[in-house]
Amino acid sequence: METASLLPRTSPPPPSISPENLAVAALHISEALLPAPSNASTLRSFFLPNFSSPLRRRAYIFHSVYLLPLRTILISFLLLLTFLEPPSWCSATGCLQLSLTSPDPANPTLLSPTFQTFPLPPPSLLALLPPIEFVVYLLLLLELSTHAAYVSNPGPLSLFYSTHLFLGSSSSRSSSSRRGGLALPAPTTATTYNRITLFYTFLLLLSFLLYLLPPAISLLLRPYARLLLFIAHNKAVLRELKLILNLLPEVAKILSLEFLIIGIYAWWGTMMFANSSEEGRENFSSWGASVWSLWTLVTTANFPNVMMPAYSKNRAAVIFFSSFLLLAMFLMVNLLLAAVYNNYQEERKGFQKNVQKNALSNLRAAFSVLDVENNGVIYKPQMLLLFTELNEHIAAIKHIPKEKQDVMLSVLDVSGDQEWDLDEFLGFVAVLQIEFESEENLKGLVEHSFPSVYASPTFQAVEAAVLAPSFEYFIDAALILNTLVIMLQNKHELVGDSSSGEMHGGAVVMELIDVVFLVVFVAEVLLRVAVVGWRRYWGSYRFRFDFVVTFLSVFATVLYWLPGQIQEKSVVQTIMMVRLLRLVRLVMAVNAFAVIGDTVTEIIPVCSRMFMVLFCITYLFAVTAVNTLGGAVSIDPAAPSFPALMASDYGTSNFYANNFNDMLGSFVVLFELLVVNNWTVTCDGYEIVTGSKLVRLFFASFHIVGVLIINNLVISFIVDSFSTEYEAEISSRKGEGAGGVGGDSKVHQFDAAALGSGSVSGKWTATVQRGKDGGKRRESLLQSMFRQRKGSAK
Repeated sequence: METASLLPRTSPPPPSISPENLAVAALHISEALLPAPSNASTLRSFFLPNFSSPLRRRAYIFHSVYLLPLRTILISFLLLLTFLEPPSWCSATGCLQLSLTSPDPANPTLLSPTFQTFPLPPPSLLALLPPIEFVVYLLLLLELSTHAAYVSNPGPLSLFYSTHLFLGSSSSRSSSSRRGGLALPAPTTATTYNRITLFYTFLLLLSFLLYLLPPAISLLLRPYARLLLFIAHNKAVLRELKLILNLLPEVAKILSLEFLIIGIYAWWGTMMFANSSEEGRENFSSWGASVWSLWTLVTTANFPNVMMPAYSKNRAAVIFFSSFLLLAMFLMVNLLLAAVYNNYQEERKGFQKNVQKNALSNLRAAFSVLDVENNGVIYKPQMLLLFTELNEHIAAIKHIPKEKQDVMLSVLDVSGDQEWDLDEFLGFVAVLQIEFESEENLKGLVEHSFPSVYASPTFQAVEAAVLAPSFEYFIDAALILNTLVIMLQNKHELVGDSSSGEMHGGAVVMELIDVVFLVVFVAEVLLRVAVVGWRRYWGSYRFRFDFVVTFLSVFATVLYWLPGQIQEKSVVQTIMMVRLLRLVRLVMAVNAFAVIGDTVTEIIPVCSRMFMVLFCITYLFAVTAVNTLGGAVSIDPAAPSFPALMASDYGTSNFYANNFNDMLGSFVVLFELLVVNNWTVTCDGYEIVTGSKLVRLFFASFHIVGVLIINNLVISFIVDSFSTEYEAEISSRKGEGAGGVGGDSKVHQFDAAALGSGSVSGKWTATVQRGKDGGKRRESLLQSMFRQRKGSAK
């Protein structure tokens, strides 16, 4: 355990601390709080001399609270524009004015657009997109200017920052390392942040300049600039991409060995089957054709088709294909998966280690600033002033009321002497991540608003009934009966008899029965809110799901009984789908399934970064496909390639809608490539319409990047996160860990008086909110805070 200077502790009154030192300590806390330092906190620590101005402080608060979220919305809107605006090839050829035609001349009444695309917005909205985009760029530039207002010298060039912001020069670091004569350690992230800020500023200006270019060039390049701008703004995605780039050397080694195996087997297959056999003519006509056939075999998209001509004549051919699959797919592909995952985990561990090191460094720096007389302790008045500084000037930290401040300080004060040494202060950030709530504030709706009613014997009986296990059993029974009613209502559709005169398989009386069940579920929601209170009710993901399903069911039922709506089939289908959501609730009533459901809700935020990376990769390939292959597939019989396309597997399988003619359609095709099923049909279709086999490089490169690297990484990341969180959830439900409440070790209930502070009392609940790091981290955080407080556990 680390110790500070063991000098004799002075008695109150404690030494005073200057506002400058409080500002320094607060910004160090903000640096240590987040997984990656935020824009504002890094700028404040790097340009601290400029931050002393009250005007700049107000600018910082305004920018952090309002403008940064606005920046996220505006950049996301720019990405959305790529899906709304006409593709570049379409604007160049005037495809919007082309006539409608049919892919089947025998059925001339079946009219469809020449290019199979998702519907574009109406012309009136398309005309508004360019001026709207111009306004978006102006708002982003104004936000950047406001950003610069509190980090650089004011003036007409503040938008472009000062030279030391871009380059992180030694002069700027030395000038910003002191505050009122106090030496400060230079932030470890300043140089990296400068590069990211330069990257973002450059991309924003580049995007704006591309907007001003002629449409023929602008529409080709703007989507790429928008993606890079989104990545530069989204630090989590940028961080994950950097970690993935570090994996490429190891991935290249295994892929090289994979392609070596493919090349050797292609040589063997070309020589063995030759052009004289049916196998040779179809799949191994040349070394290049053999390589492509075997690469497709690695993806399993052509197996066993690729083997059947040779296998039909000689069963020994299975040796060639099975040995190749064992080596190239079962061994090398899984070896690539293991290598990607293991190396990524090592990179993540290194990153987390640096984050923890940076947090401890900033906490030590904050402690040294607050310990004015170098006594090795900080006194309560100083800690309360620190809370005031955090509340007033750190936008990233939620406002902390006085009562919660006392509880936090009591949790930190293990020694109970109202003084905090370095070891105790190092837990300050952990305490900030815990949500403390008084039991007084978590009272039920009736107890809080109508105490006399709550004290009545009638309501006490109702409360006991709602909290009893029998109430859960009653609701479960109602769910089962309601499911049977839904099955009776849909009996005709379930057995395939959709021609029944009853549109949804049930009579009006069955609908009335369903309304009765709906009343039961609405009453359940009201009773739970009345007993446990809205905050506790909404804090449960299960109850939140129940509320949403019940609300949608009420809405759908009201819509159903409106005059004139009963004959609308779409309305009936919507009602049925909403009611089927209750089945999920019934499944979650089973404890084993509930554990899995809770685990999934824990890992979704953890895995969101990887899904965002997958989106960015797919977006990049989609834009490239639209720019290079857009407009190639057409159902116009006059097109030169249409007869060959119609006779191919692409045409006979009616794959015309599988094309790269627009962004949404490209995303659908790339999603199909991620699934790795029938992707060769689409590839063969584009070989026909382009007349070139180079199109294979696009499909192969997306398989390598999207499937072998990113998709496998997402899958392995989910498996690892699920196993970790599942174990934590099982432990949580068993009540293991830090004095869990209700079988949940991620919630800790304690008596504040037992902490020994004397300044606060009553029952309190400590909860770590769900976030990016999952339930395992939340459980560990509570354990670390209360491992020495077991005596206060309820």
